[in-house]
Formats: sequence, C-alpha cells, structure tokens
Amino acid sequence: MNANHHITNFADTLRSSIDALKGLLIVIVVMDHNDLFRTLAPDVFMPLTFHVLGFLVLPFFMPTKPVDGKFFRDRLIRYLVPFWWVLTLSAVLYAAMFRSGSGLSTFLLDWLAAAAIGSATLVKTTSGFFYLWFLPSLAGLVLLLTLYQSIQRRWRYVAVAVMLCCHALITFFPAGMLTYLPFGLLIVTWVFPLGLLMRWVMTNTTAFRLRYVILVIFLVSYSYLVAHRINIEIMLLDLRSINQPLLFLLQDINAVSGVFVTMWFATKLDKLRVLNLCGKHSLMVYLLHPLIFFLGYKVSGAANWHLDFFPLFAASVLSVVLTVLISLALAMAIAHIPITRAWLTPKDWNDWAPVRLIARRSK
Repeated sequence: MNANHHITNFADTLRSSIDALKGLLIVIVVMDHNDLFRTLAPDVFMPLTFHVLGFLVLPFFMPTKPVDGKFFRDRLIRYLVPFWWVLTLSAVLYAAMFRSGSGLSTFLLDWLAAAAIGSATLVKTTSGFFYLWFLPSLAGLVLLLTLYQSIQRRWRYVAVAVMLCCHALITFFPAGMLTYLPFGLLIVTWVFPLGLLMRWVMTNTTAFRLRYVILVIFLVSYSYLVAHRINIEIMLLDLRSINQPLLFLLQDINAVSGVFVTMWFATKLDKLRVLNLCGKHSLMVYLLHPLIFFLGYKVSGAANWHLDFFPLFAASVLSVVLTVLISLALAMAIAHIPITRAWLTPKDWNDWAPVRLIARRSK
C-alpha cells in the first residue's frame, strides 16, 4: 500500500514498499546481466553496485534475531538449497555444452568446491556463471550479523574497528582469500560497515528530508565514475581502497546513495503489481533469470546481430521484460506447487522435503 503521506524517514519507505524495493532492485540486476544492454551502453554498467548492495544490506534493517542453532540451520537451508539446485542445473548444462572433455571426477570436485564455498570464481568454473556467488554470501552476512548483534557493546566496537580496516584496505587481501573463504566472508566484511551506517541513516528524519540532495549526489558520483570508466564489482572485490581516496569515497557514496534513491523511488512504484511480485519472489527470479536470458540469447542468435542504436535499445528492453516475466512465472509456479516448493525453496529446516520424508517415516 502506498503510504507516502506517512513517510518521515527511509525506514518508513521500507515498511510500506519492501516488495517494490526488491522488485526494482531485481529488475536492475536483470538489466545488468543482459548482454544486449551491456553492448548498448557498456560504460554505464561498469560502476553499478547499488543493486547488489541493496540486497546485501536488507538484513541490517530487519529485527534482531537470537543466536541459536535452529535459526542458523533454517537460514542455511533457506539460502543454500535453491543455490545448490541451480548450481547443479547450470553445472550440468555447462559441462554438456562447454566441458565435454572434462572427466566426471573433475566435474564432481569442482561442484563440491562451488557448493561448499560459493565464491564467484569457483561457481564460474563449475557453472559458467559468476552470479551464483550471491546466496552463499547473503547467508554468511546474515549469520555474521546475528553473531555481531549478540555480543556485548564493547566487543561490537572492536568488531566494527576491524571491519572498517578491512573495508578501507580491501584490495590488499590476497585473491585466494576471496576464492576460498566460505560464505563470501571477505565480501561480508567489506559490506558490514556500510550496512551499519545505512541502518543509522534509515531512521534519521533529516536524511529523508534531504532525499533530493541524495539523488543529486548519486547522479553526480555515478556520472563521474562512468565518465572515468571506473569498473566496480563487489563479487570479485574489484573495488578501491583508501590508497585511492577519491575513488574510495565515490564508490561508497555512490553505492549507499543509490540504495536510498531506489528506496525512495520504490514508494512511487509500489502500486505496480508485477513489481511487487518480482520482489516477493526475488530469490528465485534472481537464480533463474541468467538461465532464461542465456537460452533466449542462444536460440535467437542475438550474439550475431548487428543493430543500430534504436533497434538494439528496443531489443534490449524486450529482452529484459521477457526475462523478468518468464523468470517470475517460473518462480511463482515453484512457490505454488507444494512438491517443488518443498524441494527447491524451503523456508526452513522443517519445510525441506528430505526432512519431511524422514519425519513421516519415523512416526
């Protein structure tokens, strides 16, 4: 429901338009992963990070959860089960199409590494896609945030100081840490200070009154990064450290302001039912959309098209719309069919099909 007349801070926008926000973010994600759009305007997508940060910081805005084994187990099942299914499907297709020379043992070892660690490099090797890194990292962030919120205040200060140092010096870490640390813990450490900052800004009424200023800050910082062809990728930690102070500040300012601008815009679009549905089913839309796009891209022969600007723009828009709608239709079907929901997208441990089967047989 649109509640613009009640909104006094960004936290109000989240309460009134959470699905619209997630839907808007997922549409931007689909555009970012669309090769036609990237061909049309490659520089525009190089510094794009706020769509990823927007999803990663959402847990910071949710109520505090207690530290217990059940919560951790439920969250791991919720995020990792759909990740494992899509990883497996993508890996099989990728092996059949591009890795026919690899043996079964190589395939299984690559799959196990990707399934257990979930880093962008390992899932790319296994499935041909980078994007599957996101769910393991989101799981890691939720678990670390829950632990952080359970410790005493003085230890929180110590943890924040350590993570601020990591955030400021992120490019100094060896690449192997990003590849082999499970649950994207290095990415999580980089995101954490931004999440804490944004949680504070969320309830600040002055910040919401300055939303037009935030919009200008976002547009100016993004334009600067595009004009200087600065590439930023959270999944690969292609980021700037404090030794490049201007770019370091701009990448953070742009990402944070972009999330708040998207929150604000979501309140203007929250009457769009399809956008809210995309947000409600954003997890599966995210997991399915690259497969849908890749299939359409290959079948249509779009890689061999040589179109002028306007035909390419029209094809790009149509491609994004079709990718979103088909992914959404499949996600809704999975959610509404009990057997697919239990196997592919369980909400917790007890909702997972194998656990249900064991429980029934043990009665």
